[in-house]
Amino acid sequence: RRLAVDRLTGRLRGEPFADSGAVRVAEPMEVALRVDGILPLEAALPWLPDTTPVRELGGAAALHLAINGPLAAPQLIGRIELRDARAQWTAPAIRVEQLTGSVALSRDRFDIPEATLQLNSQPFTLHVTGSSSDPPHLTASVSFPNGRLALDGRLTPQELVVEDGRLALAQSRLSIRGTLGRATGRDSDLSLSGVVEL
Repeated sequence: RRLAVDRLTGRLRGEPFADSGAVRVAEPMEVALRVDGILPLEAALPWLPDTTPVRELGGAAALHLAINGPLAAPQLIGRIELRDARAQWTAPAIRVEQLTGSVALSRDRFDIPEATLQLNSQPFTLHVTGSSSDPPHLTASVSFPNGRLALDGRLTPQELVVEDGRLALAQSRLSIRGTLGRATGRDSDLSLSGVVEL
């Protein structure tokens, strides 16, 4: 059984939204959809798993996506443009605000060429490139007042494995290796070496 959608348009919490494609309604459910529109991010909060540490979402995302594959784990290809997005995490306690930037998704990688944000009220600029391997490999660069952090590593559900990290501050240079816990109760284990001038 298959449900074909030639074009479905409407509004989601007041924002324009359109999709087209097909949904297989037999088990396992599969989708082949094209989605274009603006998603108010607070509408996505109920869809997150109960175990997520995200407690608040806001702002909007302009979606230009092809969504294909099993409904439980679809592949996304296209572009997401974040507009003044915000989120609150409980573990670790992080508040992201004024997040603006784009995410490009392809079959085997994702790119955030530049995003600006406020992290716990401090301004940051972010560049990220990652693969969709298992576990995903990522390269990130974060610029902030008086410094820059560059990381190369792997992202698992439980931790970020830092294979090569470099922190540059005014007169300090540090190399970083180890793991950063991503789940509640998950410890971090980092090794730092370099020069710190006080």
